[in-house]
Amino acid sequence: MYMPDKIVYAIHQLRFLTKGENML
Repeated sequence: MYMPDKIVYAIHQLRFLTKGENML
């Protein structure tokens, strides 16, 4: 299944934000 780059970028941003919150 192909996903637009914008969606993939948004998912990576969400993962990065959740990781940052967990580290705090």
